[in-house]
Amino acid sequence: MRSNKSGLYETYQFLYEQKWPNGFRCPRCEHHQAYTIQSTARTLPLYQCKLCRHQTTLTAGTIMEGSRTSLTKWRTVIELVSTKNSVNAVQLATIIRVTYKTAWSILHKIRRSISKLDKSRRVTGLVTNSVAFYARPPFVYFPTDREYPVWVCCAQEQEVRRDSSLERNEGLYVKIKLLTKRDLSDQKLSSSGEMRIFEENLEQQALPATLNRGEFRRDPLLYPLFMQAKHWLNSTFRGISGKYQQAYWDEFCFRLNFEHFAVPLSTLLTSLCMGCPTIAVTSEATQTVRVISA
Repeated sequence: MRSNKSGLYETYQFLYEQKWPNGFRCPRCEHHQAYTIQSTARTLPLYQCKLCRHQTTLTAGTIMEGSRTSLTKWRTVIELVSTKNSVNAVQLATIIRVTYKTAWSILHKIRRSISKLDKSRRVTGLVTNSVAFYARPPFVYFPTDREYPVWVCCAQEQEVRRDSSLERNEGLYVKIKLLTKRDLSDQKLSSSGEMRIFEENLEQQALPATLNRGEFRRDPLLYPLFMQAKHWLNSTFRGISGKYQQAYWDEFCFRLNFEHFAVPLSTLLTSLCMGCPTIAVTSEATQTVRVISA
């Protein structure tokens, strides 16, 4: 973990480039020049716009605003979340030497940035989708009180090989969304549930292909993806319940969807956390996901 002055300077420069990739921009008037105000009473320099005199800092308007945790620790967390297995709050508290409450708060702020991106991204192309049930005991085929219904989709936005032995597939985008009881009818999407979930996640020109339970378990892409997500959730966090579960599904899908993007995953995630993505994430962009057979 970076802790010395050179590490702090490197981190500051990296975050600056992610927030203002084309140089300083005033959040009020968009002017590109500012005075830099240094003070021994401040950890971070203050920038004053030369045109409108508005003052801002590097962390203003980002998930780091108001945080007493150092920027080097924030960058370490972002890098850890970008790794395949991510990190839980207990592990993180030990790694960066903060309280569990602080570690939990940092992780959830990062996940909110990820969820915001996914919410803005509707998929197109052939969208294979189905209903699955998280935390349902094995070989149980009826609803239980402790399970969580989810909608799983894999959008084929470019031509791909539907081969479960293929580790990398181009042009896929994955979503896993929590469902409510009102979204279901006989363990399938109801008419109102289908309308809601499709409107929120699919472009109008998308071609949804909804699978029944048997088709879902035989699908070479969708079922292994769900099993991989469930395994990650259980092994890293020992299972998740409650209102924050959606954020964990979004985190898993984010890594899967952008693991082989044009820039490193940690750079993209940093840009999201700084509130100014440097990359336009569109349906035309080339993305790759890793599929591991269950």
